[in-house]
Amino acid sequence: MELPNIIQQFIGNSVLEPNKIGQSPSDVYSFNRNNETFFLKRSSTLYTETTYSVSREAKMLSWLSEKLKVPELIMTFQDEQFELMITKAINAKPISALFLTDQELLAIYKEALNLLNSVAIIDCPFISNIDHRLKESKFFIDNQLLDDIDQDDFDAELWGDHRTYLSLWNELTETRVEERLVFSHGDITDSNIFIDKFNEIYFLDLGRAGLADEFVDISFVERCLR
Repeated sequence: MELPNIIQQFIGNSVLEPNKIGQSPSDVYSFNRNNETFFLKRSSTLYTETTYSVSREAKMLSWLSEKLKVPELIMTFQDEQFELMITKAINAKPISALFLTDQELLAIYKEALNLLNSVAIIDCPFISNIDHRLKESKFFIDNQLLDDIDQDDFDAELWGDHRTYLSLWNELTETRVEERLVFSHGDITDSNIFIDKFNEIYFLDLGRAGLADEFVDISFVERCLR
């Protein structure tokens, strides 16, 4: 893989190990440098105006650096084809990898939500409200960037009477609710909340973070706790 000089100089002769987790279209690699672990994340500029943009996530990490515990941003780069960033690995584990009781898990989610709600929204660099997410969704539909719907594993509770993305999008566009905007993680699952040995909470994968309705993160937590 050909990399920009500034990125390659930092990586040096380190081996890039693929670290593909989740369904993001970004490429993620881990590497070791001076006995420390780092991550290289790269996205196509096709996604620049979406929440999959690496540059967007980098700006959010920078903005949050003194507000929440998030990975340290080392450097970023963007050209006509790609957006890249390097972050430093955190010394913590995702709660999905921990053997937690239901009560312990609930307590962690409550604390995580409280931490997110404590972030002042003044000067927040991104909005992730309904209008933004619908615009993003239409971009994915129009450019055929979504996986085919698996009719053999169809979630009727989630999809209702809809059988296509466009049908669901049309209903969501016509059905609006009043939003109370707060700072939102946007993808607060058990693989994006980490706990260190001091029981401190870290947040990862913040590309979807921004101003959104107060129930966005709550709905993610509710689904994870089912």
